[in-house]
Amino acid sequence: MNGIRSAVCGTPGAVRGVAGGSGATSTRAKRSSSRRLVGSAACWVLAMGALAVGQGRIANVVTETRSAAQGLEREIGTIAARGTPVWIGYSVPMGPGSGGFCSAVMLEPPTQLLILARLDQGKVAKLRTLTPNCEVDAGDVPVVWLTNVNPAQSVAWLAGFVSPSTDRRGEAADLTRPALNAIGLHATDAAPKLIQIVRTTADRQLRKQAMSWLGRSRDPQAVRFFEELLNAE
Repeated sequence: MNGIRSAVCGTPGAVRGVAGGSGATSTRAKRSSSRRLVGSAACWVLAMGALAVGQGRIANVVTETRSAAQGLEREIGTIAARGTPVWIGYSVPMGPGSGGFCSAVMLEPPTQLLILARLDQGKVAKLRTLTPNCEVDAGDVPVVWLTNVNPAQSVAWLAGFVSPSTDRRGEAADLTRPALNAIGLHATDAAPKLIQIVRTTADRQLRKQAMSWLGRSRDPQAVRFFEELLNAE
């Protein structure tokens, strides 16, 4: 929270002209103190607003917000073209029963999934999935937050990291498995891609992972897929 407050409001400084002096000085000090309290309250409102839109608690970072209304992959490509290290983040509705990813006590399960991708030299190097209650330290690497993300476009983009044929074992920990987990956590649009992965990938572990997510899905397409498998035996 402190990181978000600093990013939105700046670090509060000391109130000037408080020490000693005439009654006029004291009056000015009181007015300055009042303005400072009002400004501080406004800053906290802005900070809480940042949390409300699903960005999570991200500290030690300067954020930039961009709209992905014209296409998620297009927007990510624009940011990647800069060639500098940056994290890209966005949120999508999360499926039921997934629970939270952090140790905070949550009386109700989260409904939003945060997806963070680290770009370095124009390429995605790492993927992380979080929920809004998680506290994140970006380590002074800029974060670009994307709004208006279409969940179906998110699934399609993530599926690009789960190749059916290319040997990507070196990327499994940072990209392939996190991408597949992120697909499975989507509230909608995940089942068709998961079924496609099961049908096409040569990697047994990825097939097993995709089958596990399909088993949790409430999508009728997942149910029909398992019925098809049972009838084929």
